[in-house]
Amino acid sequence: MKLTVMAATLSMLLCVSSSDEIERILAKYDQIEYSHQYGDFYRSLFAACDESDLSALSSNKNNSIATQSAWEIVTQTVPKEDGPKVYRPDSHKLVWFVGFFEGRNRITTPDWWRAIVIDARANRRNNIYPGEPKERPYHRSEVEGVTCPKDATVTEKDRVVTYRANENSIVLPEELLDRSDDSSLWCNISCAFTNDHCFVAVHDDFGYSHDVSCIDRKTDKIVWKSEACGCWWGGASGIHESWVTLVPTDDGRVFAFGSASMGFYAHGFDASNGKTLVQFSNNY
Repeated sequence: MKLTVMAATLSMLLCVSSSDEIERILAKYDQIEYSHQYGDFYRSLFAACDESDLSALSSNKNNSIATQSAWEIVTQTVPKEDGPKVYRPDSHKLVWFVGFFEGRNRITTPDWWRAIVIDARANRRNNIYPGEPKERPYHRSEVEGVTCPKDATVTEKDRVVTYRANENSIVLPEELLDRSDDSSLWCNISCAFTNDHCFVAVHDDFGYSHDVSCIDRKTDKIVWKSEACGCWWGGASGIHESWVTLVPTDDGRVFAFGSASMGFYAHGFDASNGKTLVQFSNNY
């Protein structure tokens, strides 16, 4: 009888200790300043969690913590160590995660992004990478070194860079663009238009954090510029490709859905001021 009581008491103490540790770590979230620091935060948080803790965190009031916790549930279906062959995260869990993201954030993900997440592969638990879309969403623009969505084109004349998509066009402010040492345009560009604004993502091939900006179409002034989290923060070399689709909503938000060879991510902003509403990266 005494042993039973002692075991029950110890179990309760462990649960309380685990809960206290999780709350202590969660309190550090608002102290994070840079995108790469989220990785350390989530690693320490999830190390303190069991399956029930992850389930509870996926209902956290913070959209980013809830989304990242939902993804961690997916990663648990992959072995920790390298195996003799490429792993596939549980397919049902992958579909569930996309549905979770869409439902939690009231957004429909782009077809290509949904496809690369659902088709994700892994070498081990902390090395999950995107699958293949049915069709690549980007093509080479008319400017050497610049890619953009297939329904758009980028042109440059006398250092004036114009982005066109269907019946919309905009001259992009020079301060938003990246150029090489010889002044050649060297970046990838994706835009989304509303009646009043143009949202612009300028990014590299590797999946690093990148700018997302809002331009007033009447004045051509930059309203705000923020940073999308990206999916890679380490060294990179070789040939890579990266895609970004911006999705404005009718209720004053805009989402950046991105992917690169290293991983995938999604970042939601307040369309009026660029403040982050949710951010997720499979490589945190």
